[in-house]
Amino acid sequence: HDEEGLPTGGAFAQYIKIPVKKLSKKPESLSHDEAAAIALVGTTAHQILFDCAQVKEGSRILVLGGSTGVGAIAIQLAKAKGAWVATTCSTRTADYVSQWKPDLVVNYSKEKWDELDTLK
Repeated sequence: HDEEGLPTGGAFAQYIKIPVKKLSKKPESLSHDEAAAIALVGTTAHQILFDCAQVKEGSRILVLGGSTGVGAIAIQLAKAKGAWVATTCSTRTADYVSQWKPDLVVNYSKEKWDELDTLK
C-alpha cells in the first residue's frame, strides 16, 4: 500500500511492489505454505485481540475454538500480554489446546461454556 493506503500491486501478479518495511523474512524452517498460513492467522489473531478487543495485562478473554489456527495463536498472544485466558475445545483437542497454557480449558463436549460461573 502507498502512503494513502491504496494498493500498489496485485496479489495475483508474478511480481508486486511492496515497501521493505512491510516485509519480514520467511524462516528457513517453514515451507512457503506454512509461512503464508502463519501470516494470515497471526495477523487475524493480533487484530482481534489488540485492535478490536484492546486486550492488555489483566484482561479476561474467552477464545472459542482454541484448537483452530487463529485460536491457538490468540491464546499465546493474550497470555504473553498478561491476560487471563479461557478457551473451548473438544475431547479430541484438549491436550493440544492445553500446551498453550490457557487459564481455563472448557471441553464443550462435557460442559456448556456459557453456563460456567467462572466465565460470567
